Amino acid sequence: MAPAQKHFPAVLEMEAPEDLRGLARNGLREIAASHCELKARGPRKNGGLLSAG
Repeated sequence: MAPAQKHFPAVLEMEAPEDLRGLARNGLREIAASHCELKARGPRKNGGLLSAG
């Protein structure tokens, strides 16, 4: 996801064909929607069970 979040905005700023720019806009929308969906679910129940080492 992180590379897509970095590159989609760059595509929107460059002189790219409109169909490519549309794909980038749709990709950003999908990333935003999935992020909101994950936030709506709240913290994971098993988060406290993970050990750091």
